[in-house]
Order: sequence, then structure tokens, then C-alpha cells
Amino acid sequence: MKKIALLILLSTTLFSCKRTKEEIIVKKWQAVNVENPAMDTIMMQQQMFIDTVGKHTDAATNKEMYGVDNLDSLRKELQMQLDSFKIMQEAAIQKTEFNFLKGGKALINFGAGDVDSCKWAFDEDGKSLIIDEIKKGAGGPADKIKMQIVELDDTMMKLRLNESGTKSTVIFKPSKK
Repeated sequence: MKKIALLILLSTTLFSCKRTKEEIIVKKWQAVNVENPAMDTIMMQQQMFIDTVGKHTDAATNKEMYGVDNLDSLRKELQMQLDSFKIMQEAAIQKTEFNFLKGGKALINFGAGDVDSCKWAFDEDGKSLIIDEIKKGAGGPADKIKMQIVELDDTMMKLRLNESGTKSTVIFKPSKK
């Protein structure tokens, strides 16, 4: 009987300690990855173009189509541009921080040096996060961004954004800074 009472007490204690979404989200979050299938497809197509440009045409056609004789140099330049884009994209992700504060305020930093303040809230059903940008000055109405909460716990936050039909999922971990 004592074992059953202890089991009930432990399960009640664990259940009552369950944290709310509000309690979990209030901290600084560091972006660690962005999943965007459309962008991945474009990047794959770009790489395929770089790998094959000028390889199935003769020198005269290459000169006419691409304006250069040396396609190896062209491929090298295109690869450097693609690699540079990937590095800049990764750096932007690593510099993105969302700092959710109590009282529905947040500080958002996309790494450009400017930290924006905004309001945050969960929607009525708690499945989406709404970021309400605070406009500085007299410039028009504030922008609201609604992001679906894919996952939210103490170790990870995944937010899905649908912009103009393109879906991105941003993965955050608690910031160590």
C-alpha cells in the first residue's frame, strides 16, 4: 500500500511541475538551422549547373552562350559565388537570436547589429507564435508575423514560417551567451 501511495504522490508531483509554454519560451534562443526545401532545391540546381556548364557543347557554342573561352574559370568563379552565398547564409543563421521576456516583450537580433523590440504572444489555440513588430516613429501599421510552433521544450524551439507560399522552419536552441 505504501508503494502505491508513493507512486501516486510522485506522479502528482511530476504532473504539477509541468511548465507552461510561456515559462518555457521566456529565455534567449539562438538559431542553429533553417530548413527550406525550396531553397535547397534552388541550391541543388545551381550546383548541378556549375558542375555541367559547357561540358556538353563545343568551344564555339560555349563562347556564344557564355561569352568566355575558359569554362573551367567560369565554373570556378560560379562555385566561389555559391560557396560565398552559403557561408553568408550560415553566418546570418548563427547571428539570429530571439530573446523572449516576461510580459510579452521580445528582443530580436538578426545579426545586422540592430536589436528590434517587439511584442509576442501565442494565438488562441497555442499552436502559433505571433510576433508583433513595434514601429518606431510615424511609419504605418506594425507588421505581425505568425509562426507555427512545430516543437517547443526546454532544449529546442522549431518555428515554421510561410512567406509567399515558401515554408521555412527555423530551429533554435537555448543561447549559451
